[in-house]
Amino acid sequence: MVMSRDGSIQALSPDAMHILESLPDNAVQVLPGPGESSRIWRCGSDVVVASTRRVAPARIIGLGHANRLPASPAISCLAQRLKVAEGEQRQQFSVTLERLDVNNEVRGEIFGLQLTPQQKRVAILLLKRYEPRQIADILLLSPHTVREYVKAIYCRAGVHGYAKLISRLSGASGAAP
Repeated sequence: MVMSRDGSIQALSPDAMHILESLPDNAVQVLPGPGESSRIWRCGSDVVVASTRRVAPARIIGLGHANRLPASPAISCLAQRLKVAEGEQRQQFSVTLERLDVNNEVRGEIFGLQLTPQQKRVAILLLKRYEPRQIADILLLSPHTVREYVKAIYCRAGVHGYAKLISRLSGASGAAP
């Protein structure tokens, strides 16, 4: 999705539109600000991660030929569910929306590690490149608990550090539980 500093939606993918349509009408979601890479929105039982990209939208593959959306009441209604963060300086910026479902998502890479269900959720988010602080927000856990889960995941994987974990898991062929 491409947004302007004034809060108008300039380009929108079908997936982003579906996520925006699922947001409540009565709650405005604030987009990540200049000092943030992402923000977590809780909408009932759904968790949505909004990330902004610090490059011009036209430079992102797939957005280079994005057509400007014509003004319409439906798009204006969707735009009212969003608020541009204070201090945003860019005239135009891209936003990626991702609905997280770590309870039902299956990642073959982690099954061989014999993790608890909560450790699997943490491992899935680690593989999606979320930081422990963000994982704590998403799963409603304390940062200390997430750090302990991360240590246990490293131990089970036989690695020390995030880069080695990603390397180990991306090379593994997992089997279903």
